[in-house]
Amino acid sequence: MRQLLCVLLFMFGFSGQAWAQMTTQEKVLSADKIENLRIKAEQGDSGSQYNLGNIYFNGHNINQDYTEAVKWYLKAAEQDHTKAQYSLGLMYAKGQGVIEDVVESGKWFVKSANQGFSYAQYCVGLMYYYGQAVSKDEAEGYFWFVLASINGDKEIVLIRDEAEAKLTPTQIAEIQKRAREWKPVVTQV
Repeated sequence: MRQLLCVLLFMFGFSGQAWAQMTTQEKVLSADKIENLRIKAEQGDSGSQYNLGNIYFNGHNINQDYTEAVKWYLKAAEQDHTKAQYSLGLMYAKGQGVIEDVVESGKWFVKSANQGFSYAQYCVGLMYYYGQAVSKDEAEGYFWFVLASINGDKEIVLIRDEAEAKLTPTQIAEIQKRAREWKPVVTQV
């Protein structure tokens, strides 16, 4: 249930924001534009692979196909594309195009979070805070919530504050210091 929050964040937050920021001309995806994107994706361009995954996920001027979305997200994610890793984590969390697997979901969220993607950091925080796919650790969950808020996710204040209320002042100070000193790390698949 709680990972559903991450899925909803993706479906109505992240992907919706990206779509809303596109101009009307960019939203019109002709067959030629999709084919050119596919060619770049097949040549190994991770951004094109990720975008093609989004097109299949959302069904923009193409038949919606979660299996194809996973295929292209995976290709981009294996090249350390943070948003593709996050998207793949969401697909595994919900079972869209793949069998639901919270451990596999967590693996991709962690890879994306370690590179500094705030939405993934929020999801990793949820994993630790509620003990999903990892041992429950409210302090570690709080750490990831703090990182997500430092990296731009201002919508997690309530859960961050809820987690903070369960910690001692010493724990809070140590975690906030650790978060300020944290640096993104690219992980290999």
